[in-house]
Amino acid sequence: MAHNDMGTSTANALRRSLSQPATLLMPNVWDVQTARIAREAKFPVIGTSSAAIAAMLGSEDAEGADREEMLHWAGRIVRAAAPAAVNVDLESGYGLTVPELIETVQALGCAGINLEDTDHEHDRLLSSEDQANRLSSLAEGLAELPGHPVLTARVDPMLDVLHSDGRGDSPRTEAAVTEAIDRARAYLDAGADVVFPIGLHSPHQFRRFLAHVPAKRTALLFPFTDPRIGVIRGLGVSRISFGGTPREATDTYLRRRLGRLGDRSSPARRLANIAGDAVGRLLRPKIARD
Repeated sequence: MAHNDMGTSTANALRRSLSQPATLLMPNVWDVQTARIAREAKFPVIGTSSAAIAAMLGSEDAEGADREEMLHWAGRIVRAAAPAAVNVDLESGYGLTVPELIETVQALGCAGINLEDTDHEHDRLLSSEDQANRLSSLAEGLAELPGHPVLTARVDPMLDVLHSDGRGDSPRTEAAVTEAIDRARAYLDAGADVVFPIGLHSPHQFRRFLAHVPAKRTALLFPFTDPRIGVIRGLGVSRISFGGTPREATDTYLRRRLGRLGDRSSPARRLANIAGDAVGRLLRPKIARD
């Protein structure tokens, strides 16, 4: 992978946000076009979404896509988004060692990375001790890179509960929030700049977590169309991102629109046919004259 020096100037934009009072709103993108759209919308920091990139490639999330393809697209997004800073979702690290991860960050020229504490190969959480040790070594290495890329540690205990128990508060959810708090504090102590407790969703869970973990060192994810984004910004967290939900919203629109057009009995298809016939009648005399 060729080295990219863009991180020298862009990483500071993400790092500066850690000391600013306002919550950073960071849209997630998955290809060159969406990176350009976010850049044109004047977002100073843009994030990649591993789920969205994997879907674009026809693969599953959770390191189901080829590592080299994922890194290739991360690099293209970093270049397309410039001069905006880019935070790259590296999932659980794709099996790379800490030195290899540091070299990857330097080559990408990104402003920061997310690193998960899930072992995707064995479908389980890594031990908090092992992850803290990895984060500590990674933080030391990143501090030596130009721009000092930001290290965000994703905290995953809520994911299994969310997938099995839904979004309600329950004793199992309470235990998962407690584990998320313990892991987040350990990761911050190890040198992570920000923790990202994915899966928190109720006001009670937010209050519990932020009572024990500094809001300004916490990142949250919300669906792209969630009306609570404005309220959540009031919590004073470091940043809010959308994950793969912008791509999901795009897919939903396209699926519905094409479904209507593809259904010959739908009003949209009939209207398109009528419009097509009208345009054809207008053009036929001109074609005949030509």
